[in-house]
Amino acid sequence: MKKINQTLLALIVLSIFISDTSANVLEEKVKPLTSAGLHLGINSANKGEDCFIMGLGFHQMNVDYNNFSNVFQPYNLELLNKPKNYYAFEVSGVKNNYYYQYQFGLGYHQNNNLDSIKAKVYNLQNSFTFGYSIVNTKRFMLVPNASLIWNTDKLINHQKDKKVDLGSYLENKEMTIDISQLYGALGIKTFFKFNKNQKGEGRFALSAHVNYALALHKKTFMYSTYRRVTNNSRINTDNLFFGFSGSYMFLQN
Repeated sequence: MKKINQTLLALIVLSIFISDTSANVLEEKVKPLTSAGLHLGINSANKGEDCFIMGLGFHQMNVDYNNFSNVFQPYNLELLNKPKNYYAFEVSGVKNNYYYQYQFGLGYHQNNNLDSIKAKVYNLQNSFTFGYSIVNTKRFMLVPNASLIWNTDKLINHQKDKKVDLGSYLENKEMTIDISQLYGALGIKTFFKFNKNQKGEGRFALSAHVNYALALHKKTFMYSTYRRVTNNSRINTDNLFFGFSGSYMFLQN
């Protein structure tokens, strides 16, 4: 009986020693991973940073107006078919990992090579975006999102000279027409965050996004200065578009 008790005691002491040794080894293995996670700003709970964001960006959409070749002059089609390069102002924010954004973009093309007419087009874009940040650390933020996008191409034809003869004015009629299209889009946006400022109240960030857009109506909305214009032609759009921006994050937590 005494030998059995001694054997049991020895086994208990041995098990305690093995458990303590295993725990120390596991701690040593996990410690570097934990340090690396803290260095990258990884938060397993993904609480993220709540912030208000203001930025400037650039993005591009490609469209095709060739279905309007029976109504627009070739020099107008040339302008309308050029890539839509939008230089945008962005206001956005993150609250409890929910992401929201309003964006206004502006682009411009013109043709001065015509004899008596100057043709130009203003590309306007308004968009609202809502998403959720599936990764939101001190260094990165990844946001799948959905957007509503309202594009307007404002086409203007007018005579080059500020003072023109009445006959010439009537022969070369001036034209202003707004051509609008509403899109729905799904996409993903990635932020790379820089270090906080000295007060810890904000940080700069760079971001890039890619989206897949679909037109939400077949007939294009067209308006002149005083009335709506109708036409059965439609704009063809490349579904994929991209962009990037620089911004400043005003931290809320």
